[in-house]
Amino acid sequence: MPVSYDTTTNVDAWRDDSYSGTVSDFVLSGGLGDLTDGIIATGGFTPGGGVDPYVAWIDVQPPILFDFGAKIRLSSVTLYYDDNNGGNNVNVPQQFSLTPTGGATLTQTVINNLPSGEPNSTTLSFGAGLVGQTFTLDIIGSDRFVFISEVAFVGAAVPLPAGLPMLVMGLGALGLMKRRRKTA
Repeated sequence: MPVSYDTTTNVDAWRDDSYSGTVSDFVLSGGLGDLTDGIIATGGFTPGGGVDPYVAWIDVQPPILFDFGAKIRLSSVTLYYDDNNGGNNVNVPQQFSLTPTGGATLTQTVINNLPSGEPNSTTLSFGAGLVGQTFTLDIIGSDRFVFISEVAFVGAAVPLPAGLPMLVMGLGALGLMKRRRKTA
């Protein structure tokens, strides 16, 4: 659903193996990657395991700006993350929030740590919907690595009001009529 996601903060150890946009000094811009590829990890992160479906960072979690290209009404967002219970210095995020650009943060969800240490998910629901074109995801993590495998959005495009195209055509016709009167 998003057309791109960006980070604006230079964060050491940021990793997104399949990011299609520009990556400069750990700042992501204008692309899509592991966070929106539809692949949800079924196993935890293993050091030296090669490319895996996780995006990770250490100590500081950057805000991630998701751009949908047009207005959308989101009903929920689900965050899929690794829960290694501290193994390999990987911990679950403590909470996350989603804010439409220019709007107020409406909700934060505390993420519980599972005793099993398996990958987990938490869903943030918005009831009547959260409307915007761009949304900032803030993930408040732990003091070590946080690994996210997917951010899944549920929502629908916000349609133009039914009368808007007619209004535009009507204003264009009035302008054309006014121009013809001036030349006559």
